[in-house]
Amino acid sequence: MLLIYRFRSIGFRLLTTLIVFIFLLRCPDAHSENTILPNDINRIVSSGKLVVATYSKDLPPFIFSGVDGKLGGLDVELSDDIAHKLGVTLEFNRLSDYFNNLPSELLSRRADIIISAFSKNLKRAMLVNYTDDYIVLKKVIMINRLATSSLVDSKGNIDLLNSKSVVIGANEGSVYADFAHDLLPNSTIKLYKSHRIASTDLMNGSIIGYICDETCADSYNHPREWHKNSPPAGWGITIRTIPLVKGEDHIAMATNYEDTALHAWLNNYIAQIKEDGSLLKLTAKYLK
Repeated sequence: MLLIYRFRSIGFRLLTTLIVFIFLLRCPDAHSENTILPNDINRIVSSGKLVVATYSKDLPPFIFSGVDGKLGGLDVELSDDIAHKLGVTLEFNRLSDYFNNLPSELLSRRADIIISAFSKNLKRAMLVNYTDDYIVLKKVIMINRLATSSLVDSKGNIDLLNSKSVVIGANEGSVYADFAHDLLPNSTIKLYKSHRIASTDLMNGSIIGYICDETCADSYNHPREWHKNSPPAGWGITIRTIPLVKGEDHIAMATNYEDTALHAWLNNYIAQIKEDGSLLKLTAKYLK
């Protein structure tokens, strides 16, 4: 009788285990870790990839193609680290020829996040949900010394540039297009698709000033290994860079407004890399 009882007991436990096992197999969500994740993060984790929208052209030091063809830069390293921490692969969406077109990649769900030296402004904030800043850049104006000799004094006062006869350049489809109009409302603003084309016009005097961020100016004033083109001959003698008192350029990531958990996670991520010093190392590598 004792042997029969033990056999029945063992058989009952085996049967119970088998039933539970079959139940879990038929209901995978019951034991899947993804069920505890918010929907927006679960969407990324389940797909196995994070899609980051970025500007279509190289934008050193944030994103650029190396000699080996691989992408590098501050934003590339951040994107790679975020994907790693989410446990997924990284894919870049580089379909936007203008910065102002990047929000459409989130709204259409062709991308999960924007990480692309993406400046904060109120127009964009109506479309996408900005994270906390991870970098703050200075706004500058590069001027042709000869063409502005009677308009800009040694202290960098640019008030006399605010005239219809003065032509100032800015990057088309960027926050600097609006900023140029706000800063110098009476000047004639000429918009460029490329910093390189603008730099040629600035050198020959077709425009007498070009408004951009400090990293753009540094690509000419202090070129690094990732800047593929050397500045035009005579650049340092001809061009003067003046930091602008008005405004800082707050650089942040952005998400779809519906992705509240992902947005909160990114803010936590930004706070962490600021606290542990990894962001400082990145900025020292690319911006100093």
